[in-house]
Amino acid sequence: MRVLVRDFIHKALYDAKIGYFAARNVVGTLMSPLNFRSLLGRPEVEAKLNLSMRSLEGNAEAWLTPAEVFAPYFSQAIVSYMVASYRVKHKRKQGKLRQLGTKRARKPKNRSHSAKEATSRTSNAFRVIEIGAGSGTNAVLMLNHLRDTFPGVYKNT
Repeated sequence: MRVLVRDFIHKALYDAKIGYFAARNVVGTLMSPLNFRSLLGRPEVEAKLNLSMRSLEGNAEAWLTPAEVFAPYFSQAIVSYMVASYRVKHKRKQGKLRQLGTKRARKPKNRSHSAKEATSRTSNAFRVIEIGAGSGTNAVLMLNHLRDTFPGVYKNT
C-alpha cells in the first residue's frame, strides 16, 4: 500500500485516535510569564526554564512555544515588525495613488460599493493569523499589543 508522505504525517500528528496532538496535551502553558529582567545571565535563564518545564502539569512530553517562553516580548517584537511593514506597504500604495491621481476615476453607476472598492478595503486589512500546534497564545498577545500600542492599525484587523 502506497501512502503519500503528507498523508502519513497528517495522520501521525492530527488523527483523532492516534495523532500526536490529539492523543495528549503536548503544548504547555506557563502559570506566569518569566521575569527575564530579574535573571542574571544564561545559567539563571536556563535554570528557570528547566524548573518551568518540570512543572508543566506533570506531562513529560510537554513543550513550550517561543511565545510562551518569551511572553509577551516575542509576540510584541513580531507585531511591531508587522506594523512597520504594513505602514511601508501602505505608504507605497498612497504614493502610487497620488501619481495616478491626475486621471479622473469613473464613478460606479450604482451608489453601492463597487467590487473594486470592496477589494481595496479588504486588501488594506491588517491580518493576524496563527498557524501551528500551539494554544493561540501568540495571536492573543499580538492582538493585545496591537490594540494597546497601535490602535489605528488595530481598527483594520
